[in-house]
Formats: sequence, structure tokens, C-alpha cells
Amino acid sequence: MEDFILPKQKHLRWMGDFYANNFTFDHYEILTIANVPKKERKIEASLMTTKWHDYRLMHPMMATYYFYHLCTQAYRKFWASCINSEQADHVHIFKKEGRLDFLKARESMSIWRLRQLADTLGIRYEFFLNAAFSKVYRMQLHGRIIAPRPSMLRSEELTEKIQQAWSETCEASLQISCSPYFKVSNYIASKAQIDHEQFVIDQIKRRKCPHYALAACLYQYEVVRIETALACFDETTVRLAISASNEISFT
Repeated sequence: MEDFILPKQKHLRWMGDFYANNFTFDHYEILTIANVPKKERKIEASLMTTKWHDYRLMHPMMATYYFYHLCTQAYRKFWASCINSEQADHVHIFKKEGRLDFLKARESMSIWRLRQLADTLGIRYEFFLNAAFSKVYRMQLHGRIIAPRPSMLRSEELTEKIQQAWSETCEASLQISCSPYFKVSNYIASKAQIDHEQFVIDQIKRRKCPHYALAACLYQYEVVRIETALACFDETTVRLAISASNEISFT
């Protein structure tokens, strides 16, 4: 991870506040080396090319803290819908010290490995976690549903269900990164930006009426450059996209 450089803080504000979101790069590095086995750390380089695009801007430790933050929210949603809605806002995945900082929990690596699975699949963390908790097998003890542990969300069967749900979501609507880093106005031809733009182009090409999707990506989301559009689509499609932009109200 020595070649990784954190982007400007403004490109990460979309995440909101969560524990450890303001640590320095060196702090994340120290925490990673001190708490994550070398075998697990080695995987991170390859995950930078598969994970959801927004997370490619983060140090893996920062991404894991964010993942844990979202995991707690998904855990509480599960608790509210399946166990007790009145208790949901007060439950935690881990006890005592691990409530705030997952690294202090005995099962800390289960969070790290679950985040790595989401990164391998290239799925948004929030979607991955909500799908996992909603589709996981409901275990019972003495007639009561038990909340699953993070390590139980990595089964092959559950992973297939999550992938299917994500594929259906991608087919139904365009998936665009949240960070302004991927907007045309911030384009510097970084690998992350090039990969994201190609990801968006591939989605547009799968649409029945690609010019409408292209119009949205050019003028609403502003994540595709006009020169890229001209290189990837025929002139008619680009002209239709420009015309569509005048007809559609982007809010």
C-alpha cells in the first residue's frame, strides 16, 4: 500500500461522519500493520481493481471502519425487523470496547474479511450488507431468531444471492459513484477515474435506449466526458443524447 495516496478530503465527504474517518494515512498504515495478518494485507492490492469505485480512494483500513459503520446500521435493521424494534437502536455487533472500534473486538478479522468479500464482488457496502442481512438464513434458539455474526455472512450460498440481487439492481438502474472525484470537472486521467468512466460506459451500452442514459451521464451526473462519448458511441447516439438533455429535466 506504499504507493497509495489519499485524495483530497472533499472527495470523501459524501460518506458523512463515522469513527476513525479523520485519521491520517500513516495512522491507518500503523493500525493495519499492527492488527491485520500479512496474508490478509497482501490481498488489498488486487482488491483496488475490483472494489466499488468510491472505495478505491480510501486506505483499506479507512474503508473497513466505514464498512463497520454501515454493518452496524444493517445489523440494527435486521434486529428491528426480526427480533425487537424497540431494542434495535441500542444493540451492537460487538460488546464493550468493540462497539466503537472493531479492532478491539475478538472477531475483528471477520469484519475485515467480510469487507474484502464485498470488494471482491465490486458491490457497494450498504447494498451488500443490507442484502446479506435480509437474505441470510434465519437461525433460531428456543424459538427465537438469533442475529447472525459477521463470519456467518460469507457463505457461498448467501454470496450468490447477494450477487444476483446486485445484478438485478444494476440492470434496473445506472450505478454511479458518489464521490465528486469521478466528475468530469475533477478528471485527471487517474486509473480510478478511467476505470469508473469505462464502467459507466459499459452500463450505458446495455440499455435499450442508450442515448437517454448517456444524456444523464453527460449532463446530470457529469461522469462521462464528451470525447469519451464520441469515441464509444456512434454519432447518431451522441446527437440523440444531446437532444434528450434538452428534453429531460435533471433535478
